[in-house]
Amino acid sequence: MRKILAAVTFLAATLSGSANAMSASASGVFVAVDDAGQPTEKVLRVSHTPVGWKFEDRQPDGSWLDVSCHGGCEHRESAPEDLEEFFGGPPPNDIKPECVQNEQYAFCHFLKTAPGAEREGFVLVVRIAADWLPVSMIRLPGPPQDGDDEDDDDGGKAPTPKLESARYTH
Repeated sequence: MRKILAAVTFLAATLSGSANAMSASASGVFVAVDDAGQPTEKVLRVSHTPVGWKFEDRQPDGSWLDVSCHGGCEHRESAPEDLEEFFGGPPPNDIKPECVQNEQYAFCHFLKTAPGAEREGFVLVVRIAADWLPVSMIRLPGPPQDGDDEDDDDGGKAPTPKLESARYTH
C-alpha cells in the first residue's frame, strides 16, 4: 500500500529537472499539504547558498530553525537509484525529477513534460525507519528568500503565508 501511495504521490506531485541535481530556481517558501490537498501548518524555507542547500523549518513564533544537516550528512544530488527508492520505481518518461538529499530526507522539484499537461510541483520525501514517505509541497507566492536571516528584512521571522493564493498542482 505504501508503494502505491508513493507512486501516486510522485505522479500527482509532478515536479522538474535535468539529470537529478536541483537548480537554485527551486528555492522558495513551501507549505506541506495533506492527503486531501489542503495546506498544513508545516512551512519549509529552501534556499541555495554558496556552500550548498539550506533547509529551514518555520517555528511557532515565526522564526526559522535551520534543519540542514552538518557534519557528515550534508546534502547531495540524488542518483537515479535514489529516486527509484523514494518513489517505488523509475519515474515515468514525461516526469523529470531533480532532487537533493541527505540521510533523513530528500527535497525534489519535478516538471511534467507531457504535451498539453506541463506542470511543476515539489515533494519532500522523509525517511521513517527503513521507508521513505513522500509529502507533497506547494511553493507559496512571492519572491524566494535567500535563507540568510541576518540579511533578511523580515528580522528572521517567517512571513505569514497567504494560503488562499497558493496554488496546489495535484
